[in-house]
Amino acid sequence: MAGKPKQGKLEMKINMKDDAKINSALVAINGRSASFCYTSAHEIRTLADRAEKMLSDRGVYKKHATGSTLTAMRSGATAKRYKYSANATRVTMARTPGGWFLTGVEMGTVCPLEKEVFALTVSPDAGTDIIARAMSDISVREV
Repeated sequence: MAGKPKQGKLEMKINMKDDAKINSALVAINGRSASFCYTSAHEIRTLADRAEKMLSDRGVYKKHATGSTLTAMRSGATAKRYKYSANATRVTMARTPGGWFLTGVEMGTVCPLEKEVFALTVSPDAGTDIIARAMSDISVREV
């Protein structure tokens, strides 16, 4: 039942394929808030796909992607006429060998003109992959 946004945080481990559980968690936290909130499992899967593409584009091997985490929250209102903060959903996901899992949903606030939060944290092995990819066509001169 949708009502007031819930203060606090829900911690869970929900597979990206389980639409019903994801939607239930979002409704439990969002209440009637919708403007700056993630409201569907499709939006959450889109975030996971975006993170997976980011890892892949940077040369991270799938086995090294395990342990990566993502924290995301929508951007604030873009018009300057908005003066107050609004409710926004902050989601946390973790990459496991079986794919991305939703691990946390909480209500946060977003201010006008505030940028989107899309914070991807990777393991040391994934970091090494990224550096190797970045340096692949660069040679360092011996001094």
